Amino acid sequence: MIFDLYPWKVDFDIESTKEFYKENNLSIDADLNEKFKRSIHLTHKQFFENIGVDILKVRVEEIESCPDENGNDHKLSVDFLVCGKFLTIAEFQKEIYGNIEEFKDDVEKVDVLDYDFPPFVNIDDMVCRVVFKHPSSKFDFKGFEKWDCGYICGSVII
Repeated sequence: MIFDLYPWKVDFDIESTKEFYKENNLSIDADLNEKFKRSIHLTHKQFFENIGVDILKVRVEEIESCPDENGNDHKLSVDFLVCGKFLTIAEFQKEIYGNIEEFKDDVEKVDVLDYDFPPFVNIDDMVCRVVFKHPSSKFDFKGFEKWDCGYICGSVII
């Protein structure tokens, strides 16, 4: 299913993502995953459910206090995987990924949108901003050596 999450347009395979989370658990601390679940709004939970992500099995880590421009204090870093592929990426990402030898030729084929750094998708105008990137930036799994590895990484700071 294609999602337009400007500046990213992504083709998420929701059923494969659900299967991934049935078989894999990225969580490193179940208590932090529960804390994450309790800290997000119903709209955010629905976003994750709609793309097939099990929030109790994503990687959640505590971080030092990280206030944003609105004074909201973020203390959790959340990384998750979604099965699928990028149809568009932000311009700065093309520069980053285009300098990685294994990705160079494939990144040239992806549409690029000019977007100021840092881009993020703001879910429901609340304090849940999602950034999408290649999974090799956060996960060291075998199989992420290619650009079109079948996964997209999402990251959130809550």
